[in-house]
Amino acid sequence: MLEIHVSVASSTLTNLLGPTPTVFVEDTDIPIKLEKLRSKGWVIMVCQRPITGTDGNVAIGNNAHGRHWAAMNPMDEFFEENLRSNEKLDARVAVVLTGEQLVRMALIGNRYADKYREMELDNALKLLKPKIDKLEGKKYSEVMELLKQAEAGYGKG
Repeated sequence: MLEIHVSVASSTLTNLLGPTPTVFVEDTDIPIKLEKLRSKGWVIMVCQRPITGTDGNVAIGNNAHGRHWAAMNPMDEFFEENLRSNEKLDARVAVVLTGEQLVRMALIGNRYADKYREMELDNALKLLKPKIDKLEGKKYSEVMELLKQAEAGYGKG
């Protein structure tokens, strides 16, 4: 799950990140040095091309969307400037979600949700992959709204 541990109001951060496309990752996908910063509330982005991070916090890793990773401190005075610069290069905000969260998000409004909930998580993830793939790349604000709905019970039984 995306965790924000800094004193930036989450609504302010959501407003800044709102239009930015997302990519879903596991915390183990993020290069170790950047994962430590993510756990402190920094925003992680990934791109096909080199992108900017706060104080040069960048790394090379593997992801379907790219191999260039950057960590940005929302408290940094250049955060918004770096964010917009990275967006122009087609960078995406890396959102860490569990399999259960992905399934719940995919089941919002699904008339067969009860059947999927009876399945093992791995099977549900496989069968819902096309739906999950459509969620990825949505704007950050849309993903956070779906996550909020999923955690409020719209994707639960």
